Amino acid sequence: MRGTKVVKGDNTTAVGRPRDPDVECRALETALEIFSRKGWFGFTIGAVAQRAKVGKSAIYLRWGSREQLLLDAFREIRPFEETSPDVCSVREAVAAHLVQRVTVYFTPVGLALMRLQVEYEADPEQFDASWRTVIGASLETTRALLTSASEKGELVAGAPTSAIAEALDGVCLARAVATPVSERSSVLSELDGWAQSVIAHFVEPWLAVEPA
Repeated sequence: MRGTKVVKGDNTTAVGRPRDPDVECRALETALEIFSRKGWFGFTIGAVAQRAKVGKSAIYLRWGSREQLLLDAFREIRPFEETSPDVCSVREAVAAHLVQRVTVYFTPVGLALMRLQVEYEADPEQFDASWRTVIGASLETTRALLTSASEKGELVAGAPTSAIAEALDGVCLARAVATPVSERSSVLSELDGWAQSVIAHFVEPWLAVEPA
């Protein structure tokens, strides 16, 4: 699936034959594709196996249920890259953060993330682990970025880092939802300028004044 980043991790859920990494990658990517387009009720092991061109038995050997397959797909196909605030200014880190997140929302993985949010609202107990793995973790990353900037003195004392983080992640999702599919290319080409305008509204008021 275009726009994904596959990161292989330790999966202790499977037993049996040695794993074929290619089968696992195809199954994980396809799992998100099926889930994003058909939702939970259309998400079945059979549908994933058929689309990924792998045997159902190969999937069941690795994941005992569709719940585990989907959770591992969100765990191992990591859509958001972390921007280290230690190697650049908070303005640069936030700008890269905003551009990267909106870009992801315009990929097939972004559709899976939006679907996950909808399914989580409908059944939070069922989707709690997946939600925390991706969407919750994304917000924590944003908070950590701003907390680090605050600790370095780039933000004024008492800056509401949690509220700023929520606003930044929220505006990224809003930008994606409010953009017609036909206009995505033009929006992507203007993301840098858009990011600076967001920073001007949500971050600049809390920047510490540099000494003269």
